Amino acid sequence: MELKATNKGKTNLPFAVNERRLLTIRAERIAPKYLIAGKPTIQAGKPTIQAGKPPKVDAQQVRIERYPTHNARYYRIAIETVSWAVNIQLNGGSSADDEERLQDIVEELLAIDEVVEITNEPASLH
Repeated sequence: MELKATNKGKTNLPFAVNERRLLTIRAERIAPKYLIAGKPTIQAGKPTIQAGKPPKVDAQQVRIERYPTHNARYYRIAIETVSWAVNIQLNGGSSADDEERLQDIVEELLAIDEVVEITNEPASLH
């Protein structure tokens, strides 16, 4: 199952600053706990539940910083049902490929079944 992009069919175009797009996420790559349950239906006289669908994922380009060697592009990704907001910086490659790269990053994040929290505190040696 895939979500449609909100860029009105314009594929492979770079994001504009502050532009928001829905990302197309493949449900088969997502850990089951992140899928949204489908609606109950009746098929062949038996109640069944449709397969889960991926959460709504929204990407917004926040800003671009220009450097002599590259442009750094900053994005804010909001994953609706999981209540995650992730900041992502892309440095290389074509800006026209950012949407595809962001989709891959989000799919990788949602494929992880366990979330590991990273802190700045040093680990205890005892």
